[in-house]
Amino acid sequence: MRRTFFAFQPDASTRARLARWVKQSWPALPRPVTESNYHITLCFVGQTSNDQLARLVTYADRVLCNPCELILDQTGYFPKPGILWVGPSQAPPALLELASALQKAPRSVGIKQARSKYVPHLTVARGVEHNVATPLTEPCFRVHVDRFSLFESRQTERGLRYFPLETWFA
Repeated sequence: MRRTFFAFQPDASTRARLARWVKQSWPALPRPVTESNYHITLCFVGQTSNDQLARLVTYADRVLCNPCELILDQTGYFPKPGILWVGPSQAPPALLELASALQKAPRSVGIKQARSKYVPHLTVARGVEHNVATPLTEPCFRVHVDRFSLFESRQTERGLRYFPLETWFA
């Protein structure tokens, strides 16, 4: 079994600028997310067998990814999992359509999921016990969305890492 999810990553340059901004804006975060793990989840799938994985790939082959621009211009906090994030104040319709299409994928391969409202966000820290102060500078990062990937989450010697298994382009 593999732990999987659909997501897209900002390009390497944007991830580097985001990482610098996080360090400067919140210098004392408890568990900052590694820059290489920065992504915006479109659909969390969960534990996936090899057969289900193959069927997810087939499903995603039919999903249309229309390019769009996403502006990460606000911060937020999810208290129950203790996640600090940066995200768009307004998500483009093409992104919401892509997420909606991919959120049907798990059910199509027999994986049950709890329904929740989709909130596009990029996690910058985990294990945050309370909403930290407003960042020293407001975020403003433009992200071009022209692809998405099916990722596997693996625990490694260096911590949790995300590996793209398959990528689809606009």
